[in-house]
Amino acid sequence: MAHLKVGSSNHSLSTFPIGGNILQVVQFSATSEVSSTSTSYVSAGLDKTITPSSTSSKVLITVTQVLDQGAGGRAARYALYKDGSIIHDNFGYSHASDSRIITHNSMMYLDSPATTSSVEYGLYFKILGSGAHKARYSGHLGTITLMEVSG
Repeated sequence: MAHLKVGSSNHSLSTFPIGGNILQVVQFSATSEVSSTSTSYVSAGLDKTITPSSTSSKVLITVTQVLDQGAGGRAARYALYKDGSIIHDNFGYSHASDSRIITHNSMMYLDSPATTSSVEYGLYFKILGSGAHKARYSGHLGTITLMEVSG
């Protein structure tokens, strides 16, 4: 056991809280393509629930996927939802001016849920303007990973 001397007192390092440890990891993966022309947010089909072990814990959310954005000035915006409400309205963005783009997309966000009840996180997207947008283009793997980080 390591000890730390502070003034004239000796303390075990175990009495000092050290944050930043990964306490649990949950993940959901999907390969089914989701296509939409909606100008309102629709689910990208990547949702996962985590139950933090402490109210001081943080949750690191990472999302990766391949997306397809049609040409002609079309754009799409991604939002991160928590328990059915937006917590990050500009979580991701894609835009194709003159030609179609197919690209790998990664997004990260650190949340402080302040609860020990289950929390559901999900990825949503909407079209800005007209046209279609595809999440997990052509059956490529998309994942949402939730990591509980000690506070």
